Amino acid sequence: MPLIPSSNVLKVVILLITLFITGKLPHLRAVAATPPSILLNKKKLRGKANGYGTENNRLQRIANPSPSSPLQPRRMTPTRIARRVNTADTPSPTFSSSPTLSCDNDSALFQLSLTTDNYGKEDTSWSLVDSNSEIVFDIKVGTLESKTKYTYEKCLPKNSCFLFTILDSYGDGICCDNSKGSYSITYDGSEAASGGDF
Repeated sequence: MPLIPSSNVLKVVILLITLFITGKLPHLRAVAATPPSILLNKKKLRGKANGYGTENNRLQRIANPSPSSPLQPRRMTPTRIARRVNTADTPSPTFSSSPTLSCDNDSALFQLSLTTDNYGKEDTSWSLVDSNSEIVFDIKVGTLESKTKYTYEKCLPKNSCFLFTILDSYGDGICCDNSKGSYSITYDGSEAASGGDF
């Protein structure tokens, strides 16, 4: 039986998830989901003889918010897709376990609680992007300190789609073995996702 390259399997999985969520296939889009949902995208990279490559990329529907108005974050352009968001748009972490933001009726509180592992500064990054590829959060490798707890909060519009991606460039996740890192996403008062082993 011939082997299917993992990138093609990933495309098929994304299309099947999209078909399941929306009931139709997207037109020339890698990921498309009809609101409401937040997608969880966990990437795992492993060292290879010629560099790093993607080993695992899983998508999962994790929330079902109510209707609201569209989000207005910075727009990504095709030539600057990997750029960092203006620091005025990227909030500094807070260290409170209770929400500090109060959202209006058209939005819900997104809260990420992240505890980095022993190598958080060297290999942990995460982002939150809406269905229009607009960046909500973009925290790059080198931004976070190791063995530190962070809380990120933002009021997000209800009835919107978001893709959460957490990356450990070494490939061992942020928990287990010699580390005690973890993440937990709360959306509108309910835990939407959590983990550390990816």
